[in-house]
Amino acid sequence: MQAHQLAHHIEQIYSQHFLQFPPFRMEHGQVVGRFFKYRLMSVFHPVVSLTDHEVIGWRAVLRCVSQDEQLVEPLRLFALAFDNSGLVNLDRLVRTLHVLNALHQGLDGGLFLDVHPRLLGVVKDEHGRFFERVLQQFGLTPERIVIHLPSGTPGDAVLLAKAIANYRQRGYRVATSADLSALERLAHFDEASRPELATLTLADSVPLELVDWRRQASAAGVATVAWHVELPAQRDAIERAEFDYATGHTLVD
Repeated sequence: MQAHQLAHHIEQIYSQHFLQFPPFRMEHGQVVGRFFKYRLMSVFHPVVSLTDHEVIGWRAVLRCVSQDEQLVEPLRLFALAFDNSGLVNLDRLVRTLHVLNALHQGLDGGLFLDVHPRLLGVVKDEHGRFFERVLQQFGLTPERIVIHLPSGTPGDAVLLAKAIANYRQRGYRVATSADLSALERLAHFDEASRPELATLTLADSVPLELVDWRRQASAAGVATVAWHVELPAQRDAIERAEFDYATGHTLVD
């Protein structure tokens, strides 16, 4: 997207939806948002197909920096939201920031966007409607977006199923983070309420339950994504387990 087009979109989006926040700015070649004294930026990790090793999309991660240039955990940032309404607006701001930066960088493929865990219990109906209006202003459709939801606890199953169904009805793709027990719950969701992908975050080792997790995901009828594959042993393990997609430095030349 050309600079003048992006500037027009930034001004339009801000004036229509985000006047409660400081304006977006261009800094060092990227769009930057602000919340209190913190600068908000986008970092994109390529999502790689383990079948053909092609990049099929990008996971957007929030980078939050304080006034003294210290990195701040996003969860700490979201904790500053005064109430549920403030949390919803901040979550929308961050996702919009990621879309602006993806357009500015000319990124192709699906855009994986996180939704804050608390939003499952806050947003009751019409999930994705507001963000669909934002996307339309960029000339985009929900099909370009992969909404990444938390799987929550067993008590969140009804809320999760409703959110997934609402997002999918609008055309979004949906991924959920899931441990083994969450995958077992997903297997009982009807097709319209089931995510298309399940994600597993790797730490500094290879999870002992990796193969069982992959088998349970297949039983639930969802594709598999491994986040943060940074070690050769992790890469080898997810390839042996036949994961579908992954992010991590070991996967990109």
